[in-house]
Amino acid sequence: MRRIRWVNSVDSSISVSINESHMGIVDLFSKRRRKSRGELPDVLSYDQIPNVLRVQIVHLWKDAIGRSDECRDRFSDVEGKYKLIVDTLCREYGLFELPTPGFYNPPDYLTMLANWFLSERDTERVLDAIEISFRVVDRVTRSYDYRKLRRANQIADETIAELNARFAESGVGYVYSDGELIRVDSQFRTARRITSLVLSA
Repeated sequence: MRRIRWVNSVDSSISVSINESHMGIVDLFSKRRRKSRGELPDVLSYDQIPNVLRVQIVHLWKDAIGRSDECRDRFSDVEGKYKLIVDTLCREYGLFELPTPGFYNPPDYLTMLANWFLSERDTERVLDAIEISFRVVDRVTRSYDYRKLRRANQIADETIAELNARFAESGVGYVYSDGELIRVDSQFRTARRITSLVLSA
């Protein structure tokens, strides 16, 4: 963990810890201003996944599953996990490849998945990709052997917590829990667990 120091022009310095492997949610000035003006969503949405949220999810994939440069490492299985996600979606949708702009030679499954994810119009398919990819985060990336990270389990937990917090922040009515996306209003029996998931993020 590195420490970043900003000098406050008024009098003192402010020191902030930033975890290099996982950024988390930052309480930006613009977010606080939107909140104070009452511009945050009051009603949960289920049929739209905003582009901002989609981009944030791609960042989460990179944090937990791995980055493009790791895909080129012949000793890494990062590319294999992105291929697993792409292949699963293709098989289930009856496709040979995800419809994306561009030709990938050699295949770059992270880029292919991200481009499709950012442009897909079918919300349920977008939710499929989130659920499958976060199963990989939850069930595969926790192992030290996956990317040789000492904090692998913690990174997976932080990434899932951030996903759930991002859903809430965007007014999207889903949470990821126990390998599934759950529609927040449809699971009264798990209401306490869902609330604690979102609040703990």
